[in-house]
Amino acid sequence: MLAPDAYTSLLHFFHAGSWDASRMHGPWAAALKPLAYRLHGMPVLAADDVKAASEGAKMPGAQKIALKTGGKAAQIGLGRMYGAVGLIIGNCFQQFCAVVSISVRSGQKGMADWGGDGDAQRALSSVVTAFRGAVKCAQGMGEKCALVMDRAYLSVPGLRELANSPGWISAIMRAKMNTVGYADPAGRQRKKGAKVKLAELFETKAGEFSKTTVYIYGSLRRAEYYSADLLWGNGLWQKLRFVLLKPEGGSMMVIACTDLGLSAEEIIEMFSLRFKIEPSFKALKQTIYAFSSHFWPKAMPKISRFGKNKDSDKALEETSDPKAREAIRSALKATEAFAQISAIAMGWCKWPR
Repeated sequence: MLAPDAYTSLLHFFHAGSWDASRMHGPWAAALKPLAYRLHGMPVLAADDVKAASEGAKMPGAQKIALKTGGKAAQIGLGRMYGAVGLIIGNCFQQFCAVVSISVRSGQKGMADWGGDGDAQRALSSVVTAFRGAVKCAQGMGEKCALVMDRAYLSVPGLRELANSPGWISAIMRAKMNTVGYADPAGRQRKKGAKVKLAELFETKAGEFSKTTVYIYGSLRRAEYYSADLLWGNGLWQKLRFVLLKPEGGSMMVIACTDLGLSAEEIIEMFSLRFKIEPSFKALKQTIYAFSSHFWPKAMPKISRFGKNKDSDKALEETSDPKAREAIRSALKATEAFAQISAIAMGWCKWPR
């Protein structure tokens, strides 16, 4: 149990300006590198978001979000959304997602124009932030990594962000069933060719599906797949490898990959590791209590439980006192530092003895 006289010292530690949790991402990834579980010679990263209740009305980053509790229907309440990037560690018998970087990705848009270091980045979407964090992790390990993500991350801004740091990430994302791709252009002046509805390929190309046995979500299963390289992204028109998957006893899905050098079976096997980040979120939330910190400044505008999130953003924009702004920044930094150190502590618990 924490000694009462240590409480104040810990508050000073988390608020200290001499260190920043974001500087720990690269070194922590490098420390985990020897434990990385490799598929086809490549470490695998997983990225996703997690929501956590935060009923404090003066806590930076909190806003009205839909929260699920006890398996019941989602209810609207105050909370934060955290975004994380984790590295899959372990061996062929057992894998675990060690969270490398974690940060708050909600309730910060009003701070974007404050003019301080890092304030402008708070207006970035969670998708762009996830890709940026994954690149930082790969650079910390010093090698190219695969990055597996859910369908919310397949976006033009995300792929543009990835293009800013080429050669570090092979992104593998689930695509929506209504995703549309385009064939190569037939003429010199055209940017794209014929329109292809991926959902229709499950029927029109049914005779061309290949049969295989792959590990999907931790179990060896039979599946049928078909792959097609198509242009995607309005104004971007980047060629992606789309894999249409029909697992035995499962739902059909479409997977998109930015690395055309990976085979369809490799893409399927890597994507099946995406769910490994979910147990890590559960452990952070229910065992480590990484999202239970209570850092709040008096200067923080009170968040209304009955108002709209844009009203809270506007209140932050109108906060002009430099001391108030610094107090809010410090509380948000402390919140992210608490979550980051908790993630590292959880990773150490999985370290081989």
